Amino acid sequence: MGVYDMTKGYVTNATGWNRKDIKTSSVAAFEAGFFMTAVTVALWDMICTKLMNQPTDAKLYVSEADFVPQKFS
Repeated sequence: MGVYDMTKGYVTNATGWNRKDIKTSSVAAFEAGFFMTAVTVALWDMICTKLMNQPTDAKLYVSEADFVPQKFS
């Protein structure tokens, strides 16, 4: 909900639309949903999947904190 509220504020400031307008709510909901799905959930899901699917005899990553610098550097 925090992402939706912040996005709604940005949309209101950028467009001048009323905060209770259906256009504002629609755009804010779309942007917040995209952010939560693409940035937060998908990234976390990829990290967990890589950790769980690594070979048990030769661990490539110890934890999430170990995975991120190796993968994205």
